[in-house]
Amino acid sequence: MNTISENTQAILLLTAPLIVSRGAVPTNILTHTEYKKLATCLMTLEKEPADLLGEKSEELLDALTGLFDKSRLGSLLERGFLLSQATDYWAARGIWVISRADQEYPSRFKAKLKDNSPAILYGCGDPSILEGGGLAVVGSRKVDEQLRDYAQKVGRLAAAGNIGIVSGGARGIDRASMRGALECEGRAVGVLADSLTKASVERENRQFFIDERLVLITPFNPSAGFNVGNAMNRNKLIYALADAALVVNSDYKTGGTWAGAYEQLKKLKYARVFVRNSKGESKGLEELSKLGAEEWPEPEDKYDLQNILMNSPQKEQPVQPEMPMIAEDQAIPEVAIITDEPKSNQNNPEPDEEVVTEDLGTRILKALKKDPTPTTPTSLIKTLGVKNTEINSCLKALLKEGKVQKLTNPVRYTIMPPKMI
Repeated sequence: MNTISENTQAILLLTAPLIVSRGAVPTNILTHTEYKKLATCLMTLEKEPADLLGEKSEELLDALTGLFDKSRLGSLLERGFLLSQATDYWAARGIWVISRADQEYPSRFKAKLKDNSPAILYGCGDPSILEGGGLAVVGSRKVDEQLRDYAQKVGRLAAAGNIGIVSGGARGIDRASMRGALECEGRAVGVLADSLTKASVERENRQFFIDERLVLITPFNPSAGFNVGNAMNRNKLIYALADAALVVNSDYKTGGTWAGAYEQLKKLKYARVFVRNSKGESKGLEELSKLGAEEWPEPEDKYDLQNILMNSPQKEQPVQPEMPMIAEDQAIPEVAIITDEPKSNQNNPEPDEEVVTEDLGTRILKALKKDPTPTTPTSLIKTLGVKNTEINSCLKALLKEGKVQKLTNPVRYTIMPPKMI
């Protein structure tokens, strides 16, 4: 997957450092906030980033004058040679690049982070794993052997239940949980804060890439070194990709593990948060529990773990104001639903059947929109109080119309995210 789309090329030129070492980051590239503003303008003009590289790019840049410095945008778009060097360097290391404009971009980011989704993602491994959800396992870098063994055991249990592990790829708890899953033929996602180029060529990862069971991603320059701010900012991506999260250990009010879990419990609520029962030995875990984290029930087998992730009822959460997909001052349009009026057909003796199907489709879409976490047909049956045959028939229709997205292993459905650039 080394082919980079024209839209992604344009976004890279505008937002990426395009450096292949740990050099200084250019100061004139667009920030995330600036790119959100540009994306809004382009969509208003019914244009895409790739149009900035087309024959009428000058006209488009003129149309953006007043909102953006034309000379600044122009100089960024002229970095074709640097982009060519960077893409060759990434390709040699098996690193792919996708943007929010690409079909392969994780739907979970669009559904949960909305316009705060990273404009660019760099990765190595099979990107389809990003749609599989799973259990996020997080914790400190410096831990004793007992906690590393605990995290590895969780990873092995997840692999047995065909549940992916999502983590930050850092030493300690992160790598232990991922290693436990991968060594038992499971799959894992690592959301890195730094050094993707180094991780992409490490011998211990090579076979897992080949077997399509490991994917490493980062929204930061692949050659970037460790940065505390980057480490904090990637936390939300870990939770957004998972169905639930287990905090194995955490300091109190300090460190990335605490910051990420606190943010989820108090603000974002992308996934259920569990904490290991530390038997009173961890103030950090005790305080997270007081903030609303659930005690990890210590599943004994894969069926217990599957039940925790797929069938346990979620806590009631306060309704959060919806974030706009593109601009902070632009309301989200209602999700498209089945609106066609039932067709008149004299040969149809049961005209009310279509109305029932249409109403159920609307209810399904509303349920999926309310909770962006991929949902099983069984959960929809319980939530909506309908028959299995009705749900399956309606889901097939919605899938055909492109209004829902189907995930496998296990089968789940989620609302189709709107187009973003």
